[in-house]
Amino acid sequence: MKAIDVHGHFGRYDRGSNGLDDRMMSGSIESLLAHPRCKGIKIHPTEHTYEIRDYGDEIFEFAAHQKAIIISHSGCPGSFPEDFICFADRYSNVSVILAHLGNSADGKLSRQVYVVKRAENRNLYIDTSSAKSVHSGLIEWAVSEVGAERLLFGTDTPLYFAASQKARIEYAEIGEEAKRVILFGNAMRMLHESDI
Repeated sequence: MKAIDVHGHFGRYDRGSNGLDDRMMSGSIESLLAHPRCKGIKIHPTEHTYEIRDYGDEIFEFAAHQKAIIISHSGCPGSFPEDFICFADRYSNVSVILAHLGNSADGKLSRQVYVVKRAENRNLYIDTSSAKSVHSGLIEWAVSEVGAERLLFGTDTPLYFAASQKARIEYAEIGEEAKRVILFGNAMRMLHESDI
C-alpha cells in the first residue's frame, strides 16, 4: 500500500565543523518553503527550549503568510497538545499536525486525540510517528475517537524504522479505507497533490 510520510527531519545541519557537509545538508526555512514540494515547517518547542504559548502567534502568523502547514513535536512541557488549541482556533487557515500520537511526558496516551476533539476548527491533525503507536489498540482507539480523517502517517525517520511504522497502520484492526486515508489520503488532500 502506498504511503506519504509527513514526518521526517530537515533544517540546519550543524556538527560544529562549518564544513561542506553542514552546508550541503542544511536549508533555511525560506529556501525550503520556496521549493514547490515543500509544504510546511516542523517545530520542536521542547528541544529548542521555548514555550509554544510564548511564540505561537509569531509562528502561526509566519505559517499563515507562507501558506505552510505546521508540524510540531507534542506531548512534552513547552509543547503539550493543549497548548496548541488557542492558536489552531485563532488561525483557522493553518493546518497543524501534532506529532507523536500517544506521546506524553506524563504517560497520558490520549492527549493528542482529546485536543483534536476539543478544537473549534478542523485544522488539527495527529501523526502516527510515535513508539507509542505500537501499543495494542492505540491506532484503533484514535480512529474510533476522531476518525481516520484526523490521522496522518508519520515515521519520525531516521529515529524509527519507517517500515515498522507503516506496518503498524497496514495491520491495524481498522477498515482498508481507513488505512488508505491514514497512509496517504489525508496527506494527498492536505498537500494538494494530485499525483504521487
